[in-house]
Amino acid sequence: MPQLKKASRSGLHDWQLKKSLLKALYGVPYDKALITAAADGNVPDSRMSDFIDKCYDTFRRWQDGSRPTAPKSIQFWECIIHDYELDVTVRRAMSCPIENFIALFPQDKKLITAVGELTAENDKVLDSDAKAELLRQYGSTTGVTWAAAADEYIVHANTRTNVEGPLTGMQAGRIQVHQFYCWPETAKAWSALVDSDNYRMYIDCWLSLRALVESAHWKAAVSNGRYNAAVALGGGGSPDKDRVLANSLRSSSKQEGAQLSYVINDISDDMIRVSAKRFHRGEDELAQGVEITYLQRDFLLLDDEEYKRPSNWDSVIWAILGGTIGNVYERDFFRSISAPSRVGDLLIVGVDTIGDDTADAFEERMRTQYRCKELDELLLTPLDAPAGQRGAEDPLVEVSVIAGPGHNPYSNVPNSWTAVFSTPPLSGRDHIVLATSTRYVLDDFFGYARRFGWEHLGTTPAPSDSTFRQVLLRRVE
Repeated sequence: MPQLKKASRSGLHDWQLKKSLLKALYGVPYDKALITAAADGNVPDSRMSDFIDKCYDTFRRWQDGSRPTAPKSIQFWECIIHDYELDVTVRRAMSCPIENFIALFPQDKKLITAVGELTAENDKVLDSDAKAELLRQYGSTTGVTWAAAADEYIVHANTRTNVEGPLTGMQAGRIQVHQFYCWPETAKAWSALVDSDNYRMYIDCWLSLRALVESAHWKAAVSNGRYNAAVALGGGGSPDKDRVLANSLRSSSKQEGAQLSYVINDISDDMIRVSAKRFHRGEDELAQGVEITYLQRDFLLLDDEEYKRPSNWDSVIWAILGGTIGNVYERDFFRSISAPSRVGDLLIVGVDTIGDDTADAFEERMRTQYRCKELDELLLTPLDAPAGQRGAEDPLVEVSVIAGPGHNPYSNVPNSWTAVFSTPPLSGRDHIVLATSTRYVLDDFFGYARRFGWEHLGTTPAPSDSTFRQVLLRRVE
């Protein structure tokens, strides 16, 4: 095996390289996603949130030169050894150099792809001799990235809004969701936000989704076994949630030999590729019995005549997770989903709730909860688009809140509260609304969904003290 440039001996040996390899093997884009993938099936859900937080903090300390000694550090490596059936002690896995670490894993196509990503992403760490030796040992296929392989699975269903980028929104004074994610750099900024300490909702959504598919109301809802398709709407960039939902689809099906379909929908092909990395790698167990495809389309235009529900779908599980519904007009979403859905279909909606906050407390929480450089960078990324508004110095992101009774111009649901993220006036223009995030009173949200024929079946909270909820609805008319 090649001799590689080494990390500092005072810290975890070759940690950056090992982490890069493990991400590629698990097919995950973020540090937190690596922890959740390793913990899945190895750590009880009741301890998952604490495990993820402490491991993530440990990751950073390893990078800074600390040695792994805490129980959560040891358990992380035990998860890796268990998942890949490695014949090695925890101590040896942590201390061995990267060339020996690579040799511990099954020498298969999955490892070849992972080593290819390792060499592509670590030019400054790998010297030329080491890189050449890895390429020699693992073959020329290491130069083929997952993104190129995934492209063949993406169905490009262009609609009239696909051509709109962030500049259109800037000119109108508000960047809509579909315009926001049409800018390619947004996917990178999204990855950085998810992988930060400052975006708790991603983990809360994942844990509450896991709790939902184990709940009594979920099991009762899918008990007829007729659900043979699931669609993650606006779902690019969340492969951990995709695995939960796709696995649940498979376990709930009672149709012998049925072909199950799982569709990841997003308007951004860059966000879709983040998810595709997890699945189309040659060896993923979800490929056994679940066909995973990708649909590049605005989920607010499913009522467009171009989109047709596949004729072989029986009952369908639709899902809009992560609080995404709070970024759009609810009326537009329910009108869109009404076209392809049928009576008996299920709809999972991830929502953040107002909880026990007063209007003043909610506004203060929004001002503090969302003050981090990663979120600002994500929100300001569209200003980098051609002819955009970003200057030499980043403008500050302002947060205002519309709370309490009365008209909310950013939401159709009664009594909802919305956090509005905007720029200060730029180039003599009024401020530009970059994004909105709406919180709900649950009974009002259920009542609004009922207007469009969706009945509330149950609500699942996140295991932590979060205000995030997974709401399960069924179409009844």
